[in-house]
Amino acid sequence: MMPRYSTHIDPTTTSSNLPYRLLRTEGSQEYEIAELKPITVPGEPFEIYRGVMSCNEIAAKALPNSANPREPDSKGVVRDMQTGLQSTNPDKDKFHRYNNGMTIVCSNLQHLGGTRYEIDFEFKDGICNGGHTYFSISSHPHGVASPPTFDVNSMVNIEILVIPDNTPNRQDEITRIADRRNRHTELEDHSKADSRGWYDPLRAELSRQLILSPTFASERKVMPAGITNQQQWKDEFLKVANVVWHENDSDVTHDWPLDPYKIMRWMKTMDPMAFKHDYYRAMSWSTATMSSESVLNGGNAHRDWFALMDNDSTGREKAYRKHMICLVPDIIVMCNYIRNHLAPNVGSLPTGVRGGNMVKEWWQNGRSQADANTIGPMPFSADPGWVMTGSNDSNGNALSSTMAAILLGFCRSLVWMGMPETAIALAPAKQVPRYMGFMGQIQDYLDEIGSFVEAIHNEYQMIPDNASREITRRQVCYNTNAWNLKHGMSVKPIYPLWFRDRCELFSWYEQCDESNATHIMLKHKTDGRVVGIEKYDSKKHHKLKLDDLSSPHNGHNLYQKKEFDLNDPTVYNLFGLTAKPNPSQMKILTSGQEDENFWVP
Repeated sequence: MMPRYSTHIDPTTTSSNLPYRLLRTEGSQEYEIAELKPITVPGEPFEIYRGVMSCNEIAAKALPNSANPREPDSKGVVRDMQTGLQSTNPDKDKFHRYNNGMTIVCSNLQHLGGTRYEIDFEFKDGICNGGHTYFSISSHPHGVASPPTFDVNSMVNIEILVIPDNTPNRQDEITRIADRRNRHTELEDHSKADSRGWYDPLRAELSRQLILSPTFASERKVMPAGITNQQQWKDEFLKVANVVWHENDSDVTHDWPLDPYKIMRWMKTMDPMAFKHDYYRAMSWSTATMSSESVLNGGNAHRDWFALMDNDSTGREKAYRKHMICLVPDIIVMCNYIRNHLAPNVGSLPTGVRGGNMVKEWWQNGRSQADANTIGPMPFSADPGWVMTGSNDSNGNALSSTMAAILLGFCRSLVWMGMPETAIALAPAKQVPRYMGFMGQIQDYLDEIGSFVEAIHNEYQMIPDNASREITRRQVCYNTNAWNLKHGMSVKPIYPLWFRDRCELFSWYEQCDESNATHIMLKHKTDGRVVGIEKYDSKKHHKLKLDDLSSPHNGHNLYQKKEFDLNDPTVYNLFGLTAKPNPSQMKILTSGQEDENFWVP
């Protein structure tokens, strides 16, 4: 028996803080629906019904809007509909004639007699088209009543699609219906992807970091306590208010949020398996190309990923660039370090560069310094003081999204990857890294980034036409990288400063000395690639340990494993749990995590 909705009506707000009411799924609600009749369509596996419902019934009982990938907000069409429902409007009884109505998705519809029906809504069911019609009714300013009251003859067309809860790929089907029903204002890809849950691994990674990592102390996420419904708990856990995950995302609380397009672009830009990386190219883990796609066409990374996800379900394991997801929080912080380093009165960018044409024409997109785009406060900031504002700052402080991608690409050489020896025998699609980390801290490479910016500036000055586009095609953007510039490739990046195991998302490994080592990293006998880690035994592993601690990258293979203990109440309470996570909760907390069997032939 599904929970009744008498206690599930929630006051909520739009992204622009306009109040209205929604039902919270899952649950069931009883409605009065006039003239509801089944529609027979040959070959259609789902039940379809059409009828009319009074605006008063909708306002009093409310509906869920979770099936609509796009949230509603105040627009001209909403104001037009609200005008049509005013008591003084002579056409208030013709609202059903002039309005497309609403399409509702549910899992079951039961006729209780007369015009009374009970509708069962699963999690993320409800209105999949007509969200603005519902919003215009629920938020109507007409009268003083709450909920608002309407003329008894003001009616709305209702179509109900009954899609049983055991339907395979049910959420994908619902999103496709919503997409095609919203063709007059087509849904954007990020709305459709978010509705289908394709961002869940990325959301989970960012949420875990915001809850657990001391790096984000200034933006620490707090899970509400006392949630007993697992779907509601999942929904709350996957909220990341620093990112606009879909259109009109009302959960966003950051003034300068990121979006999936930027994040996906940064993931691809930093991925050694996507673009040339001198060391991993020798192992066939990296392409030989110096393609500028991620720099010139920022949306392509997301579009290509979305197309593969949409058309080829078998490609989902790799299409997400899943090996990069565990590095995304650090990539965002890395970008923030770079932007802060280049900010006026903070960084060390030479005056000649800051006042040059590259900054004025490219970084500021041709705008005057007073009107330049600003960045800040930064989402996922490691320092709350990193606020790049001040449109009146005569130095100018804009940093275009293209420039951010170029500078991150320069740091790609700091990304470290390790693949288990068992993966070598697997099909190419499964020859993906299990261990992911960084060779060094971005703070240690800021001087090299400054030199790189100067190199770009000097190149830019010599290009007569369309310099911002041409510069991205020149080797200065790709031939030089952070590792080369600081160390030279004579020092190969064999062992990282720290790394993560994608099978253990609540732990990480930090390079250490022998006195506190818990694990040792093992490399391939011939090509030097990392093939595994195991617990350190000083007697067993003495000859395998590298002793050259004077190397520029501290080139030894001893690590201390650090982890969050999910048996500890001080840890699981942070996730709003009253006990150690059960298997289904762990699956949510580690959404997208690989298991050991993925790398086993």
